[in-house]
Amino acid sequence: MSHLAAMDLRDEYGLRPMSEAPRDSTSLLALVVDEFGNRRWTVCHWAQDLSGEEQPPFRGWFDNLRHVQISARGMIGWRAFDPTEPTTLRAEIERLRERVKLAY
Repeated sequence: MSHLAAMDLRDEYGLRPMSEAPRDSTSLLALVVDEFGNRRWTVCHWAQDLSGEEQPPFRGWFDNLRHVQISARGMIGWRAFDPTEPTTLRAEIERLRERVKLAY
């Protein structure tokens, strides 16, 4: 995805650039685009352990639900995620589904 296309998506959804995301264990809601152009919302957090004591060293963004590392290249932007508000993720998913339906 081009830099301009990513900026358009950030503007469309009111997202902040990933460079401004907190690099701690704070969960956030991020828009991710895969290599095929499919968009998805994910709740994720930054994690790192470079010691190599318990497991191989790692650093990056991790999906809270699937427990896998996310490619930073596909991360478009982020917004705050409030886990006490159960409709936040659901509303964003429905909004994205409606936009995808309109595109086809």
